[in-house]
Amino acid sequence: MGKADAWATAVLTSLVRKTTGRQLLGPANPILIAFSVSLVAAAFVYGWAWLTRPPHNASAVLSGRLRLAVIVVMCVIGPMTGVTADGRGVLHVLGYFLMWRIPASQVGDVAIGRGLKVIKVSGRKIGTVAYGYTATAEYLKYKRATQAQKQIEAFLRSHTTGEQSLGDRVSVRLRWQAMSLAVAAGAVLLGGAFLINFVRVR
Repeated sequence: MGKADAWATAVLTSLVRKTTGRQLLGPANPILIAFSVSLVAAAFVYGWAWLTRPPHNASAVLSGRLRLAVIVVMCVIGPMTGVTADGRGVLHVLGYFLMWRIPASQVGDVAIGRGLKVIKVSGRKIGTVAYGYTATAEYLKYKRATQAQKQIEAFLRSHTTGEQSLGDRVSVRLRWQAMSLAVAAGAVLLGGAFLINFVRVR
């Protein structure tokens, strides 16, 4: 693991532990983080500076920045995808909008094939954008995904399956916290554009 990877992983691990109390399984992707941050910054500069000259009516302001707000939302959520685990032996596979809660007893395998896949005992495969398929990842033979696979497997080995119970059922829910943060960032872009436009009109 390079210095950038180690730094990004350390920061993300600390953030995940402080905000959710869970353990991050697998390395962070500094390229994805840097790309997302750069794209968000560019969206704000483009949406607040260049497009606000000359001032437009409200409809024009909204139509010109709605796509930028969607980009901001996706870029904010992107680096927060991945796989985490809690002390009860439960994996949390984080997608863009959904979080799969999979107890260790319900994990059949963890495989690499066009990205990382957590395979349930039922045979269903669940992936995450953080370790998904890209041409670069395939060229590097899914290095980060393989590291995540090893950490997930080590976590699973450290937790016995025990008896099945209601708590051992797989569940899925919306990622309200991550979505709220991302939508708030998009709202700031839109709100700021309207405010700047209003001030310039006056």
